[in-house]
This record gives sequence, C-alpha cells and structure tokens, in this order.
Amino acid sequence: AASTYVDSYNYMLADSAWVGDWEGALESLQDMRNLGVPPDVTSYFAAICACRRGGAWEKALELVEEIWQKDLEPDVECYSHAIQACVKAEAHDQAAKLLKELRSWGPAPEADRFHTTPMMKWMREMKQYGCGVRNVVNWKGQGPLPQAPSRPCWLLPNQDDVAIQFAEQQAQLRHAGWKVVNVSPEVVTMLQNKAELMKYAKRIGLGAAIPRTYESSEEAEYPCILKPAVGTFGKDTHVVRSSEEVDRLSRGESLTSKWVLQELIPGRLEHSTTLLVKDG
Repeated sequence: AASTYVDSYNYMLADSAWVGDWEGALESLQDMRNLGVPPDVTSYFAAICACRRGGAWEKALELVEEIWQKDLEPDVECYSHAIQACVKAEAHDQAAKLLKELRSWGPAPEADRFHTTPMMKWMREMKQYGCGVRNVVNWKGQGPLPQAPSRPCWLLPNQDDVAIQFAEQQAQLRHAGWKVVNVSPEVVTMLQNKAELMKYAKRIGLGAAIPRTYESSEEAEYPCILKPAVGTFGKDTHVVRSSEEVDRLSRGESLTSKWVLQELIPGRLEHSTTLLVKDG
C-alpha cells in the first residue's frame, strides 16, 4: 500500500518536473511527509528536475542534501540535474563542487563491491571512495543475517564489537552469500584493545611506527594523550598536562590494561583512514 502511495505521488511529481513547477513539487514532497509516506530517490529526482526547469537552483541543492540525510542514495541523474540547475543560474562554484563529488564516485558508481555495517550515516563519504563501497546494511551482529546481493560482495564491520561477531559468525555469513575476512575472534579482540595493540606492535618490532606510550604517569612527557584502551570516536579521550590530571581522570585504574597514555603529536589536522589489508 505504501508503495502505491509513493507511485501516485511520483506521477504528480513527474508532472511538476515537466513544467518546472518547483513549488508544486516541494508541496508534494511535504504532503508525502505529512502522510507518513517517505519519498524515494525517484521522488527527489523529479523534484530536482522541477527545480532545474523552474530556476530554483538553491532548492535543488537542498534536495540533494536531504536525500543523503534520509539515508537514501542519490544517483548520477540527481546530481546531473542539480549541476545543470546551478549552471543555468550561473552558480558555477556550487556546480563545480557537485561535479567534483560526482567524479569521485568513479567509473562504476552503481557497483556493489563492499558493504560496511552497521549504518553510521557514512554513505556520502564512502561513495566518494570511488570503489563501490556502501553503508546501507544495519546488522549489528545479532538477529537474522543480512541478505547478500546477487553478485559476490564483501561485508565489512566498521565497529569493534561488530567485528568480533563477524569473526565468530564468519562461516554463517559466507553460507549466506557474503565474502568476509578470514580472522580469528582472538585476533579481533586483541586489535580492539589499544593497550594490547601497542604491546603487540612492539613485540613484532613495529614500536617505532606507532606513537610512544608510557606505562606510568610519572615517566610521561607532557602534554600527552590519555584515552581508554577500548572505545571508539574519541570518547573519554583527554589531553593531559600532569601526572595528577592522569590520576584524576583514570580514577587510579591501571594504565597498562584500562588506559593508554601516549605522546601528543601536535598539528592542526587529524587524519583518519580505513584499510582493507590482504595477507597481513
């Protein structure tokens, strides 16, 4: 029933697009929201076309943003018409920005080579990797396994706790049709603990390739970084300037098992990267 409502509104939106009635198109989108009928990519595409023909380039840009915010994935046509709307209005900077993003999608933007889970609202950023990676699967390691695409595709965890579930259920995931990394749960558990990872790096002779760590607050060179051994997104991470501050924030817990105290690398920018490693 819901799809029937969407189809009906999409016909109306197509009529608005044909005559450039961008105000009517936006009203139709709002009617859909008010009725609890979520617009799909086809709905937004028609509205963007109406904006292009009606000269409402700023509204076209807003619609592109809204598509991503709704966890949908705009296609090449959505971007192409938004770019044309900008060019028509001589908004060349905005057109160039969209065109640069569109080109970053690579030669096969519709290809599915990698899926990451759970959903983290990273779809737009991942699309720009240009290698067919998507973030539309929301499996967190519990419940029914996610359905695999018809073609072979990698399923990759993007959170530590989910990575452990992957390692424990890798046989089932493969049976369900996914390609998954072959790794033991013990290795994943070690890798998610920053303190254990630092120790492991030193054991295999890579200590010089990682930030220097301190086993006690007394030996540290301040300012430095204090962060939990287990955690993501910088939660409870602090720049500390004295051993007293370390003791207060760590509540006296062991630095070698519960916390990591490491050198502060100064700079204006922080770089984060994702690696898929083959053969170690």
